[in-house]
Amino acid sequence: MNANWEPSHEGWYSRAQPGSTSFTPTRENLLLALTVDTPARQGTLVAALFKPNVAIDGSGRVLSLAQPDIDGISSLAAQVLSLPDTGSFQNQWRIDHPITSRPIYKLHITDGGQTKLTSVYGYEKGNKKLKSNTAGHDELPDALYQLLGLLQEGQQGSESGGNSEVVEAVKALIA
Repeated sequence: MNANWEPSHEGWYSRAQPGSTSFTPTRENLLLALTVDTPARQGTLVAALFKPNVAIDGSGRVLSLAQPDIDGISSLAAQVLSLPDTGSFQNQWRIDHPITSRPIYKLHITDGGQTKLTSVYGYEKGNKKLKSNTAGHDELPDALYQLLGLLQEGQQGSESGGNSEVVEAVKALIA
């Protein structure tokens, strides 16, 4: 089943402005981080968001987000936190695919000083159908679907430039 892709904060990455080059990622300011595991690479940073309005893209570039974008993405993250636990390893939701070896996206959301992990096997825009009923859902919940799609914009910067030390600092926060 194809799913409509209409998130209201699409394009946040292109609207973001360069941020402070002296920004240091801290656990206290971490809102969320998204990594992806593929058969070839494990734990690749897609994007991370920090209080009050900082984003780190896949290459480690520090960006300053517009307030409506950080508020909208944070609202989706809060909705994801309210989803029921799947009971699966790494709280995983599995998208139905005819082939295996799909990427696994791992979403780390800070809640009350703790980080909650939610993962999605085989995420892609346009497909919300789950392999089997999960926590009462036949489709990937809309907030999770939209949040992952939005955060994937952070991969646009993963091929060039950036700061590998910032990437490693973010990954250390969620390890």
